[in-house]
Amino acid sequence: MKYLFGTIGFLIALSCGARADTILFVGNSFTFGELATAKYYHADKVRDLNPPNDRNQTIGGVPAIFKEFTREANLSYDVSLETVGGKGLDFHYTEKLPLLDKPWDAVVLQSYSTLDEDKPGNPGLLSEYTRKFDTALHARNPNVKIYLNATWSRADMTYTSDT
Repeated sequence: MKYLFGTIGFLIALSCGARADTILFVGNSFTFGELATAKYYHADKVRDLNPPNDRNQTIGGVPAIFKEFTREANLSYDVSLETVGGKGLDFHYTEKLPLLDKPWDAVVLQSYSTLDEDKPGNPGLLSEYTRKFDTALHARNPNVKIYLNATWSRADMTYTSDT
């Protein structure tokens, strides 16, 4: 729940800046709130770029909460999301880039909580794929604003007994 409130604060700060017409959220369960009521919250108010699940549900999550904040502030945002639980930016870039390769006005990227699933604490993949997204997104819109939303890293998966 701490993560959700921290993200909401981040998104409020984002919404107070320059107005963006289109905004894309790319991430995983931290972006959609896997074990929270936020997961399907106002899913009809945002565009989930992934197909519906087996119960014909799409995701709302933090992007839908952001959309609600902007609506209440009389701001008009077209909010989209592409999320897959337990995945980092490397997955989204290699598997989902055709869905994401559009001229967005703003993009919020959120990667794997331990940075690298195979090498916890190693920022190499995050740095590499953030640069790749930056290049791809700026090729479509040179003025795109890219925000990197970092989550806390789980101590039990980052710090080993020898550190």
